Amino acid sequence: MKSLTIGASVLAVGMAVASAAADPTTGFTLQPLQFNVQRPYNVPVSQRYNFDARTNVHHCWVYNTDQPFSEGNTTDPRTEMRFNPDYTTATAYAQFEADIMVPAGTNDVSIFQIHVGDSESDADGSTSFMMFMYGGQLREYSGGPVIVSKPYGKWIHFNFIHNTAAKTVAVYVNNNLVNTFGDNATGQENDWYFKAGVYGQSGQSALCQAYYRNVHIWGEP
Repeated sequence: MKSLTIGASVLAVGMAVASAAADPTTGFTLQPLQFNVQRPYNVPVSQRYNFDARTNVHHCWVYNTDQPFSEGNTTDPRTEMRFNPDYTTATAYAQFEADIMVPAGTNDVSIFQIHVGDSESDADGSTSFMMFMYGGQLREYSGGPVIVSKPYGKWIHFNFIHNTAAKTVAVYVNNNLVNTFGDNATGQENDWYFKAGVYGQSGQSALCQAYYRNVHIWGEP
């Protein structure tokens, strides 16, 4: 963490704002953390994903020349944690929480997704929400509102709360609500799962990588 010298009055204001921010996980129930790693099919997991148990940090990386995650698949390269199990409309709320850090140079890549259930994605669209690193900013998809304007090299705390009944995704940054998005729903979806990692988009940088720590999945009470 960088050392900062700031005035006492500024520090006091900052502490007051921090203390006023509510914890978005209040009232939610912590779920077991279960996932598998999707990575280019022709390389072992260890060549695209690492977990440091000492620091609780997951590191995902992928190259723009990599293969897709399964042979014959036509999607762009990815290394993502695919969290299990899926959640459904029987769960009114589901929440993903993590500290995320994206190194400078990573661009045109998804770093978080709310994915529609595999059996439904062809008919209903593959995602309900994505957060892209696009043009050096974290945004909803590539053309949506900016979520964080200068994210490179910083650990940023995120909470994504999917309200499956209202069809919205509330995004919190450092415990502050920054926006509530429609969940890109067609009205037919009733099954979703979370994905975190790097999934290349058009024009992706040669190396895309992201770090995740303190990852939690939360369900409704």
